[in-house]
Amino acid sequence: MSVRSIKAVWFRFSEDRRGAFAIITALMLTVLIIVGGMAVDYSRAPMAKERLQFAVDSGALAVGQIFRSYEDPEAAVNDYVEANIDGSVIIPESLSVDTVITETPTSREVVIEANASVEGIFTAFYGLDKIDVTARTATAEAYEKLEVALVLDISSSMTGDKVAELREAAKAFVTTLLEEETDREFRHISIIPYGGTVKLGADFFDYLKPGYSEAKWNGCLEFDSSIMNDGLIPLGAHDPVQHIWRYKNHKNNEWCPPGASEPLFFSNDVTQLTTYIDNLTRLSDGTGSDIGSAWGLKALSPLWRGRIDGAPSDTPADYGDSVKSLVIMTDGGITYQGRAASYDLLAAFGDDIDDPSDDHPTVDPVYADGSLYSKAQAQLNFTAVCDEAKAKAGIQVYTVGFAVSQTWMLDLLKDCATREANYMTPATGELEETFRAIALRLDSLKLVN
Repeated sequence: MSVRSIKAVWFRFSEDRRGAFAIITALMLTVLIIVGGMAVDYSRAPMAKERLQFAVDSGALAVGQIFRSYEDPEAAVNDYVEANIDGSVIIPESLSVDTVITETPTSREVVIEANASVEGIFTAFYGLDKIDVTARTATAEAYEKLEVALVLDISSSMTGDKVAELREAAKAFVTTLLEEETDREFRHISIIPYGGTVKLGADFFDYLKPGYSEAKWNGCLEFDSSIMNDGLIPLGAHDPVQHIWRYKNHKNNEWCPPGASEPLFFSNDVTQLTTYIDNLTRLSDGTGSDIGSAWGLKALSPLWRGRIDGAPSDTPADYGDSVKSLVIMTDGGITYQGRAASYDLLAAFGDDIDDPSDDHPTVDPVYADGSLYSKAQAQLNFTAVCDEAKAKAGIQVYTVGFAVSQTWMLDLLKDCATREANYMTPATGELEETFRAIALRLDSLKLVN
């Protein structure tokens, strides 16, 4: 057959339309249906992945909350995921969930990976009876421990409305910082009132062993510059503070703070703290800001861990393992540490002076006509405490000069604060707002993600 004959046959065949259109249409429709169906199958896969992602996110957020406890957290995750894919295109039997939970006392990290399948209706024509989808998520929640030492001036100049305003401000500080019940496990507040000095609780007698009978213990010791740090107190190194007064004939305001003025250490009980603050009604002669601040620093020092009755076993935490704040409030002045120089005068008062307790209904305090150290030394002590506090990892120092007028005192407070924004000078009527602002700043440090 010639080439011309072949071309003629091919031309006639190509021009013949009888029955060909139906065959071609059927073939094309089949292909189109399969391709379109596969597109539908593959469009269902992103929908399934999105639903699966939502499911694992829900499980992680629920189980990842540090304050929620589950007997079997992995099973709880499975329940959350299964509940959230119910009714979707995901094949329930195909679901597998792998959950890893890492916990510490103050943090919880949850990592979830889920695998599932979507049924392949049209892709099955090509041997693909299902389409696999995967979702992965991770959450971490950690609460920073927070320890606060609130050092409060209850000296004689805080009389009347000023001490009443202090009580309301201190309670606002406590309720703001411990407002959320879930925060309290990781927060502890110590309150250190001071007048002429700091009055320690009875539990300190056994620890400090001051070298005299417990009957003579009034909670106040004659401290010196050796304690102006975060360290421990040498046992038996200090005599009791005498039953003295100094300023404005305040014979009712002893140098050793009277009444329920012992510090309250490491509490996160709102009722206990606010009740304690309400009972700060009696004042003390003198303004031992250096001693008050030193005990505030000690309340943050890990060296004192395990040495104060009732304290949590891990408090104070190591430096760097907790946010710590030293808040020092005063209405001005730092006084020398006084004492009665004449021991003959003391002897005239007999055992009551040797036993300087709070209960002296018939004996007036003695006028302090001498001193252990000067006002200048007290100011140096205060600065030394501030400098040491700022040098410790994690401690923020706030200073509050409440209606303070002395320029030199304002300068000391400003220099003491960690930064200028931490130095505050509220006028009368503004102390509560100031304390609440400090609490809110500390509150903002709580959550680390």
